[in-house]
Amino acid sequence: EPLFRSSAGFLGGEQGFREKMLDMQQRINQKVQAIDDLEAKYGREMKISEDWKRLKERIETLRKEVWNYTAVKSFEEHTMIIKGLLELIDKTADDSNLTLDPEMDTYHLIKASVFELPELTEIGGRLRALGTGILAQKSTTPEQMAMVISLSASAKFLGERSLKELNKVIEHRSELKSVFEPLTKDYSEKLNTYLEVIEDEIIKAEEFTFDPQKYFEIATAAVDSVHAIIRVSFKELDRMLNERVSKSLWIRNIAILFSVLVVLFIAYLFLGMTSAINTQLSNIIKRLQKVADGDLTKLKADIQSKDELGHVMDIVSNMVQSLRDIVQDILRQSDVVNNSSVYLTKSAQQVTQTVEKLVQTISHIPEL
Repeated sequence: EPLFRSSAGFLGGEQGFREKMLDMQQRINQKVQAIDDLEAKYGREMKISEDWKRLKERIETLRKEVWNYTAVKSFEEHTMIIKGLLELIDKTADDSNLTLDPEMDTYHLIKASVFELPELTEIGGRLRALGTGILAQKSTTPEQMAMVISLSASAKFLGERSLKELNKVIEHRSELKSVFEPLTKDYSEKLNTYLEVIEDEIIKAEEFTFDPQKYFEIATAAVDSVHAIIRVSFKELDRMLNERVSKSLWIRNIAILFSVLVVLFIAYLFLGMTSAINTQLSNIIKRLQKVADGDLTKLKADIQSKDELGHVMDIVSNMVQSLRDIVQDILRQSDVVNNSSVYLTKSAQQVTQTVEKLVQTISHIPEL
């Protein structure tokens, strides 16, 4: 909430504004304390501690010296302080990445509540101070009138612009229509009434006869209607951002859970493959050990795999089959050789017997 320039009326000669100034100073002190609490919590992270320290020193100086200022000096000091507050808001928005929010609903709400509406309250406050001073003194200067004309045009532009932004928010979030529609209607009516009074009673007036107290009240009602929208906008913005954070956390948790499941599934596959490979290798080793022990029975019965191990087992099985064929062939040839040996042995025996008989016969020939 910006600093109200109610001192313009008091310093311009209207004693009735003194109570308003005292009340406003009390409200300002409360706001300063609230900002101090936020700065203590987030100041270092948001890098605003030094900026806020300098701004607070200037606010304290104004609070002490405002009673001694002229209306012009008070107006200038209030304007510089509020300019510093708006710059602090911009810096906070930039450092927190609110300026370039990626979602359309929050983007338009941030644009209205963080940038346009606070600037509108500043312009409204300046017009209130200028108009109150002019009506209290019942006179003005060309410079003051030029400023009133320029500020009223800016207020009209920002009022229309902020309403468009809020309508865009409602387009993207229809549930917010019931929240913002009554506020924007009230804000639009009071701002238009305020600008019409400025137009009729100051800019176009030949004499300044409008009651400065009433002008101040109309101006305050318009500015307060803007504050009401800002407060509700920040409340809704906080809710929407928290929803997005919750959604992001949910997506993150789902992603983490999915990643864990993928890792577990891969580990399961790895362990399963390792177990299967170990089982097949164990079977192959057992069978090869039987081959080493002379068992050349078929190997393929226990290995059904079609991977590289299955291929190796096929080769080993074929090799064993070839060895079996060779051994069987050798055994067949051995039988043939054995049979031939028996036949030759019998033939040799017969030949031996025949030779023995021949020898006996020859040995008896001399006796003839």
